[in-house]
Amino acid sequence: MAAFALAMLFGAAPAIEVGLVILAAYPSGVTSNAYTIAARADVPLCVTLSAVTSVITVLTIPCLIYLAFQVFFEQGEMRSLPIVNMLRELMLLTLIPVALGMFIRAGFLQLAKRTIEPIRKVVLILLIIVLLLAAVSSYEVIVANFPNAGALMVTMNLATMGLGFFVAHLFKLRFAQVITIAPESGSRIWL
Repeated sequence: MAAFALAMLFGAAPAIEVGLVILAAYPSGVTSNAYTIAARADVPLCVTLSAVTSVITVLTIPCLIYLAFQVFFEQGEMRSLPIVNMLRELMLLTLIPVALGMFIRAGFLQLAKRTIEPIRKVVLILLIIVLLLAAVSSYEVIVANFPNAGALMVTMNLATMGLGFFVAHLFKLRFAQVITIAPESGSRIWL
């Protein structure tokens, strides 16, 4: 709902408004898991939230995208999206890695405990590299679209992460859980 509200408030082009809803509808998945590992936050909570949201969004994404098209595009102006491909990618990028990680931890607990610190360092380095490569490879697109879409995306991310942080504090959760919930609420927009 935050995406719909911000899209209406900013009054961007319909394609950008629908794009914001699509980004907001997707679960954060692997991205928030990587942030959580790098930040030494509550990994089991993050994995649980990722798993639950990944399953739920298989049902909600098509509905939210349909609603976004109805709200932001005029009749006859609508475009089609490859929903089946999007859902397949969602499964490949979220459900499978989470299930694989849970399986490895359950079957090889000692190995998982021994390798967590090296994995944490590698994940942090990979996150930085991926963010830098994404920014460099898309520099011209970012510069050209930032006035229209960038400010909206940054506002969406900060608002949803801030809301996650506030709600976690409201429930008096431990700090590790607070810093797990905040990126889980908004990190999908950064990658």
